[in-house]
Amino acid sequence: MASRIDFYKRAVYLTLRRINDNPDSVLHKVYRTTLLGSRRLVSLVARKPVAWVAQLQSARWLNDHQFEITGFAFERGIGFPDQPPVVRVWLAGPRRLRVPATVEFRRDLAASGRTKDSDFDYSNTGFRAVFDLRGLFGGEPMQLCAQVSVFGRGRTRTGGFEKRFGGGSAKFPSARALDGVQVVPRWVADEGLVIDVRKPAATLGSLEFSGRRMLLEVRGEGLTGGELVNETGVVPLAAASEASGVLRLEGELPPPAPSTTTGAGLVAEDVDGLHGWVRHAWYEAWVTDRDGRRLQVAVNRPGPELGEGGELSGYVADGCLLVRDTPVSLLVSSVAFETEPELGVRVAGRVRGDATGASLQFVGAHQTLPATLRVEDGRFEAFCPLMSSTWGRPPLPPQASAYTLRGLTADNEWFWIGTDSDLIDQLPRETQHPLFRFRFQVDGGRRLQFRVKAPRADDELGFYHQRVLEEEYRNTTFEPEDSVFFESFYGRSAACNPRALDALIAAEHPELTRYWGVVDNSVGVPPGAVPVVYNTRAWWNARGRSRWVIANDWLRVKFAHQPHQVVLQTWHGSMFKRIGLDRPGFDPIQERALKKERDKWDLLLSQNRHSSEIFRSAYAWEGPILEEGYPRNDALAGGDGRPIRELLGIPLDDTVVLYAPTWRDDQTKAELLLDVAALAAELGAGYTLLLRGHTRTHEISEAVTAEHLLDVTTYPDITELFLASDILITDYSSVMFDFSATGRPMIFFVPDLDDYRDSLRGVYFDLEELAPGPVVYDPALVAPAVRSAAADRVDSYAAKYDQWQARFNPHDDGQSGRRVLARLFATDPPRLHSSSADPE
Repeated sequence: MASRIDFYKRAVYLTLRRINDNPDSVLHKVYRTTLLGSRRLVSLVARKPVAWVAQLQSARWLNDHQFEITGFAFERGIGFPDQPPVVRVWLAGPRRLRVPATVEFRRDLAASGRTKDSDFDYSNTGFRAVFDLRGLFGGEPMQLCAQVSVFGRGRTRTGGFEKRFGGGSAKFPSARALDGVQVVPRWVADEGLVIDVRKPAATLGSLEFSGRRMLLEVRGEGLTGGELVNETGVVPLAAASEASGVLRLEGELPPPAPSTTTGAGLVAEDVDGLHGWVRHAWYEAWVTDRDGRRLQVAVNRPGPELGEGGELSGYVADGCLLVRDTPVSLLVSSVAFETEPELGVRVAGRVRGDATGASLQFVGAHQTLPATLRVEDGRFEAFCPLMSSTWGRPPLPPQASAYTLRGLTADNEWFWIGTDSDLIDQLPRETQHPLFRFRFQVDGGRRLQFRVKAPRADDELGFYHQRVLEEEYRNTTFEPEDSVFFESFYGRSAACNPRALDALIAAEHPELTRYWGVVDNSVGVPPGAVPVVYNTRAWWNARGRSRWVIANDWLRVKFAHQPHQVVLQTWHGSMFKRIGLDRPGFDPIQERALKKERDKWDLLLSQNRHSSEIFRSAYAWEGPILEEGYPRNDALAGGDGRPIRELLGIPLDDTVVLYAPTWRDDQTKAELLLDVAALAAELGAGYTLLLRGHTRTHEISEAVTAEHLLDVTTYPDITELFLASDILITDYSSVMFDFSATGRPMIFFVPDLDDYRDSLRGVYFDLEELAPGPVVYDPALVAPAVRSAAADRVDSYAAKYDQWQARFNPHDDGQSGRRVLARLFATDPPRLHSSSADPE
């Protein structure tokens, strides 16, 4: 039943996508008219726009009485292509109180990314609104709610903010004292931005710290005592003195809990995959009065963080006092994006506690960027270079990701780094660089971040502009260019068979331009090649102009075969696990997508007869197959692994074991089935274990460290790792068919073989019968198999290895690349004179 439901859901999705991909069709016009009509009907019944989109981008004080917000608002499906709509913004209060704002137009490129509707460019619905709040409040508590109306195309849509940007002032708006009251902007679920106007009964006078003791002065009538409170307990504050309208409190926070257990004052943080304890805690400050009421201490003055003293410091949140307890911390007060003399980020601010020997780094999802730190007289400054070299390659910019500033003490313990409120008021702050788009922001814990995105121009961002670019691409008759467009693993790398063919073309056909499609500029391309970033105008044009297209995976729906092109699909490995139409449970929707993809290809590369037969069945392929072996394996014929070992810092006389498992279709995150740290320890000195995660699961090796173990998951060329290795351990990965070209020992660790073969993916042959090395199910037997691998290769598996190579490596002789290029360049574009339409 579930599979049938999934089938119909997929069918509906593809039908709607086909309708949206043809905006000039009658079906599209009927669909849009019906959709908009139904939305308007529901909006009338619900008394609010059902497709309302309104996002708060920033919220900050310009001075003591002017409050500024920026954002955008629109109704999905209603665009304003000719001119921006008329936008009004106001604060709605009790008894029909209405505080209007002065509004001006502000183009906001984030608006078009807020919805997947590609029919309109919503960026002209952005605005900047300024409220002047002088003289409005007479001391009466009230709550005001921000409202937006958008008028255009004969209709007005009105609503509140439903979302906010979480990386800047909209997430952490600050409070102000105005006309004898406290004005507190904050975010309320289902209401959006609200402004509380209140006259607190207890307000902060002064705050002092000394060691772990604090002295707090609170102003208010009839106050008798106080306390600090968090989820773990209460710290009482004793009354030091009391005068008319002033209460002085003092107290001492308890010693911190050990950094190895959870408890009072300890917070467990997942540092973007680097798991560790960060000892810090928030305490709310409360007082009591003669009537027994508990009152939270309000802060009725502008400004960021309050008094500080070693491990303790004061902060303001929602207009109330909080005390933070942390042994070492930094407070960032300024940031700068610098291009000269070096591309990088400069950070400066205040130091609390002893930061001697500390280190800083910006931690991203799959990359960490170290920063140099200088501490002097309670201040710090750090610089983080944005161009970095890995594995001896030329420097590259960071991967597209968010990078959070993290700190480690000299004892290798994480410590907290916050961002000054004045700086948060300036965020987000964006910069466009030729290599990437760059934005300063903060995360939910007030930690400084920067986000790196692909370097798309303003008119390349969002669903609308991408639709425009794709329509231009499909409707353009391109002038052919003597160039080759390469793509490897959807642009996540510049490797595999395309990389090997690129090297030959560069050496033997320097007159050809070589384009590489990459997800961002962190993907290093071969020398002399031209990187073109996905979904940029340059990427679309390179795909359209190039006479030859070489890819090792699906080109997907954004590729339209041009008549002047020859497309070579190199694929990326011989098959043990079933693919395409041969896979169990392959439904008709998947089959249709597969055949549309297949129809883009002109030539299909095969490593061996085994693969050729599978391509015929798995892709219903009837076109030419180049059964010439894999160009990426040419380097294995007589290649030298010693330079690779030297680069990796591996002793030349070590036995190098490469563990390269594949991914499982039923896992959203890869898990290692072999304890590599334990294996490295058991093998001991004289062995080096290399861990190589799959291209689809680069996080497979996350947080795995041990002596004699080296994570090479991000190493750009696995063929070089083959050269550097003496033994391969794998499971069902196609590396088994490439490494065997070396003739070196292989071990197959397959504890889940039965499930993988019978339930998950299905396989093409009996591994236990054909394997040219031991098939191991018990992890305890892996180390003994490694120690005896060289002898077993000769004594037990020589015949099987010869049979394996005859079946799978007959063409891996070091000349595959030249044979493939000769046939590629000898192939005329099969569609140049064809009258048939592109299958797209």
